Amino acid sequence: MRPDWLVVGISGTTNSGKTTLATLLRDRLTAEVGSVQVINQDNYFLPEDHPQHQHIDQLGHVNWDILTALDMDRMIRDVEAVLSQATASTNVLIIEGFLVFNHPLLVEVCSPKFHLHVPYEVAYARRRTRTYSPPDYSGYFETCVWPMYEKHFQEIKDRTDIRLLNGVLPPEKCLDYVCDILRQYM
Repeated sequence: MRPDWLVVGISGTTNSGKTTLATLLRDRLTAEVGSVQVINQDNYFLPEDHPQHQHIDQLGHVNWDILTALDMDRMIRDVEAVLSQATASTNVLIIEGFLVFNHPLLVEVCSPKFHLHVPYEVAYARRRTRTYSPPDYSGYFETCVWPMYEKHFQEIKDRTDIRLLNGVLPPEKCLDYVCDILRQYM
């Protein structure tokens, strides 16, 4: 990691407020540091017809909730490209996504790390208000999204370097907490 880049990781379940927190954080930090950049993991989904995808036979649907559904090689190249930029001051790279801490390189490059959690009912209700492309199939949340989140959370839950955030709280409350932590790093 380069000393002129602070890399903040934000992960969490679907609809927990990851992108909202990343956007608010970018907006707040823009006036305080040299450069603030955000990389959103959602921008790295492979095309629906990609041969790498795993399918859920009972739903006839791609499993979008695993690392192999993403072009992680391209995402890592983009992270490395940002971090290779020569700068004269402290800069912040925010990496946000539902599996950021399940990828070995990303979990190591991020410090500090924040994980947003919301209960099943909240995630389900929020997800029903969003439009996905391709759209969720009936039963996808219950069959895939939540079980995959629980599986992936089990992989990281015992890490002492990941701070858990309550995604039910108002976004500004999470933002204030994150900014307090960041002051220790800057």
